[in-house]
Amino acid sequence: MAHARGITALVCGAGLAVGCATAPPAPTGGLDGLEAEWFYVPGPYRTLQSIGDATRTAEVGPENDGRWTVRFGDPATTIVVARLEDGRPATARIADPRRDETVVFDPPLALVPRPGQQAPAAETTTITLYQGLWPEEDLDAARVKRRGEAERRFVGFEAASWGFEGREFPAQQLTHELVLSLNPATVRQVYVSVAVKGRGIVEESMDERVIVLGVRIGGREERVEVIEFIDGR
Repeated sequence: MAHARGITALVCGAGLAVGCATAPPAPTGGLDGLEAEWFYVPGPYRTLQSIGDATRTAEVGPENDGRWTVRFGDPATTIVVARLEDGRPATARIADPRRDETVVFDPPLALVPRPGQQAPAAETTTITLYQGLWPEEDLDAARVKRRGEAERRFVGFEAASWGFEGREFPAQQLTHELVLSLNPATVRQVYVSVAVKGRGIVEESMDERVIVLGVRIGGREERVEVIEFIDGR
């Protein structure tokens, strides 16, 4: 869920943010054994997340015909997640009301690696930035603002644990790199995500660097952590 969240401001805003970033991660071994459903659990459920000093509620809708939505913030950004033919979840589009823009991934970009792959395992797709909000509607009338490419490199996962209100949960930690190319900017985002069975991603960090015409101009850091389960689980 949160993997897609980090894309919104970057793609829609052309990535010209200022801050810190880290180098791309080195591969850490095989990916076989990763439980994809641990990282992306179709709802319905809500969790309260902490981002810096702020908090916001994320809402995940139920899966319907291989698609579901994630909404967060106020006004709500909508992320549409779609199942690929092999059953893996993938980012299909992101509609950001603050910028009145929608990013479409064609084909949808997988959020987890295929079973049995070795790191680094890459997924690629094209991205198109449209003017206006098009979370579900036909794009025939939408105005194209920019086109580019996206690549996700899965560099490894490992067993982990996650503590919450005095309890310890078995977890898995997935590391991946997302590269967004929207001429003249290239954005690299490194994610480390921790997921728990039946709860989805409960903790995630993201480091980013932005390069324009070969020159690094900035980046940012972001951390998301679940601090309350609304349904009391």
